[in-house]
Amino acid sequence: MPAALSKRASRTARASVARTVVLILGMHRSGTSALARVTSLLGAGLPDNMMPPVLDNNETGFWESRDIADFNDELLASAGSRWDDWRPFNPHWRRSALAPVYAERAGALIEQVFAAQPLIVLKDPRLCRLLPFWLAVFARLGATVKPILPVRNPLEVAASLRRRDGFAPPKGHLLWLRHVLDAEAATRALPRVFVAYDALLSDWRTVMRALETRLELAWPRWSATSEHEIDVFLRDELKHHRHAPGAIAEHPELSVWVKRAAAACDALLAVPDDPAAVYAELDTLMIEFDRGCVAFGAVLAAEEDARTQAEQARQEAEQARQEAEQARQEVEENLVRLQARQAQAEQEQTIYPVAASGLHKRLRCSCADCIGERSTSVQRAFSARLMDRMISAPTMNAIRERRNKTTNVGSWATTILRAVGAT
Repeated sequence: MPAALSKRASRTARASVARTVVLILGMHRSGTSALARVTSLLGAGLPDNMMPPVLDNNETGFWESRDIADFNDELLASAGSRWDDWRPFNPHWRRSALAPVYAERAGALIEQVFAAQPLIVLKDPRLCRLLPFWLAVFARLGATVKPILPVRNPLEVAASLRRRDGFAPPKGHLLWLRHVLDAEAATRALPRVFVAYDALLSDWRTVMRALETRLELAWPRWSATSEHEIDVFLRDELKHHRHAPGAIAEHPELSVWVKRAAAACDALLAVPDDPAAVYAELDTLMIEFDRGCVAFGAVLAAEEDARTQAEQARQEAEQARQEAEQARQEVEENLVRLQARQAQAEQEQTIYPVAASGLHKRLRCSCADCIGERSTSVQRAFSARLMDRMISAPTMNAIRERRNKTTNVGSWATTILRAVGAT
């Protein structure tokens, strides 16, 4: 098949995929990564170009697309927000000319990172605040959305954020509140399931079977192999910060809004027969919280910016200190190498003159021997030539003739002696 036709067929196949999207909608540090990984081990497709694990942050992996996270950060920035903003998302952005442009890009991005996988898992905590936008994107793609909302104790989330990002606990609490309220409100009309992070760690089989039933899913890879893989993955060390279940209501530093939202989440986790009262409580909380953000958001935003700048300056100073320390170590290593080279040079200066003196003596002897041998051979050749010049040619012929006769006589005498001896 020609390349052009192959690419066109690939695009057509992707467009015709009846895709099911398992959406993991939870606050940062709420167990979203663990839930996404369990879902993928049961058969949901993961995206390309995932974020790598980070030591002392998420050692077992994030299980989310770097490209989609970067896209969401860009979208938030275009609306004057960012990932750690606890204020409402800018409502004017959705009516701006940017919204359809970003919607087109988002649809193409889903096709790119998930290809033609029919069952996928999409996880990014930023989705909680951008959910109306993304639900419209999935509707355009003809995808079926299955939301899962993991819930974790806000005290544990704030403690984890403080350890990872240096956030003060009140900011962590407000971030938890914003993500929980926005995700709940945007998915209320959809079939969804709330999942307690503690329950996932303690009994993931029951949790995932309940998801399968209530979301009308069929996990294609559920097997003895996947069960073993999940058991190994969900070790107890995944949870680093623990608080007692009743600590929220009794905690003096938690705002009333956070306490009420946590109680509402507990009620939804229990799957009430008539959740109307819970929904009414959450709607009231959303209104009060948004009003508070309008009243105090600007003042607190200025304080947060100052704190962010101070933290950035601290990080830059720490980086400069580390670079200076690295430079100092390099200078010390170079100094050690130079000292070693100097010692070697001094040793060579001691050895080489002695060796050179012995070599010089050997060369002198060899040269003298060569000169002596050459002189002797030259003298012999010169004497022979001198004799040839001093003796006339007739005389030399007579000498040669006499030498030949002497030789013949000697040979004759030798023959006679041998004969006599033989007799």
